[in-house]
Amino acid sequence: MGRLKQILYMAGADLFHDRLVSACQVIILLAVVCPLLLLFALKHGVATSLTDELANNPETLRIRPVGSYSLGEAFFDAVAARPEAGFLVPTTRSIASQIYLSRPTSEQPRPELFDIQMLPTASGDPLSQGEPLADETGGVSLSAKAARRLGAKQGDDLIGRVERSRNGRPEPAELPLRVLHILPERFHGQATVFVDLSLLMAVERF
Repeated sequence: MGRLKQILYMAGADLFHDRLVSACQVIILLAVVCPLLLLFALKHGVATSLTDELANNPETLRIRPVGSYSLGEAFFDAVAARPEAGFLVPTTRSIASQIYLSRPTSEQPRPELFDIQMLPTASGDPLSQGEPLADETGGVSLSAKAARRLGAKQGDDLIGRVERSRNGRPEPAELPLRVLHILPERFHGQATVFVDLSLLMAVERF
């Protein structure tokens, strides 16, 4: 034990004698180790968190076709049967996916209309978090951005307006809707109303 104390004393004395050199060596070691620790923290902290968030965000995983195609039920059945396909729903032409929404109030008998894009949804939609986003009786869900534009909240009644032109004359049609859910901003960043596929197809036929 006395020998160990003597060794430690001599080592400490030598370190103190060459304290300037020792301090430089410590600084060099810190200059090498600190960036490595920072990179390690970024890799297993921020980068990993961002990667996990992207991999678990349904909006990030969504695949949308570019252009317009006429596809039959057999195509959608084949795609839905693939093991990497978690959820699939057909849609209509983009020209038929616009609807004017308003929130009628007693203060505004003629409320402002907002041009909102419709997206189809169905049972099992990963954006729904277990709750249906739309139904065949006029239940719809709004993205956070669309809800802000309309000043709407869950349970509010909406009026949907679609228009067509026949023989040079505009023919509008209105339908009552109600808000089932408001989607979080992280799930969908656009001004969108999620509707049942039957409503989207009816608008296209109209």
